[in-house]
Amino acid sequence: PAKVEEFDGVDFVLVTHIAQDHVGQAMEVLGRSKATLICDVATRFAALAAGITPDRIFQMISGVRFAFNGLLVKALAAEHLSFQKLGENAYISAPPLSYLVTTPGGIRLFFGGDTSISANHQLFGRLYKPHVAVLGVGGVEMNG
Repeated sequence: PAKVEEFDGVDFVLVTHIAQDHVGQAMEVLGRSKATLICDVATRFAALAAGITPDRIFQMISGVRFAFNGLLVKALAAEHLSFQKLGENAYISAPPLSYLVTTPGGIRLFFGGDTSISANHQLFGRLYKPHVAVLGVGGVEMNG
C-alpha cells in the first residue's frame, strides 16, 4: 500500500462518494497537500468538517464538467447508494458519481467508482469513447 506522504504533490483528489472505502485517506492527503478535492456533495460536507477550506473543494453532480489547466473532469451517474455518519446524530448521503477524466493530451479515462452494471456504461462508451476504463469487478453476495 502507498503511504499518505507519497501523495504530497498531487493536484487533485477525486472521490466518487462518501463511503469510507472510497474516501479512504483522502482527507489526510488533502491536509498534507494543496490539492483540490473533486467530489459529491456529501463528501464536501465531510471535507469541510475535516477542516478543508471551501476554496479547495469542487462539488460535482452528474453532468457537470470541471476544467483546470487543460485537465477535464466530467461527473457521470453511477448506480449505487452510500452514506456516512457525520457527528453524533447525523448521516449524510448523496448520489454517487463516476468520472470521465480527459488529460491535456486527450487521453480519456473512465472511472466507474462503485456502480452496478447498467445501460449507461454502453452509452458512456459510445458518447465519450474512453481509452481506459477502471471498473469494479467485485460485489457483495447475500444469502437469505
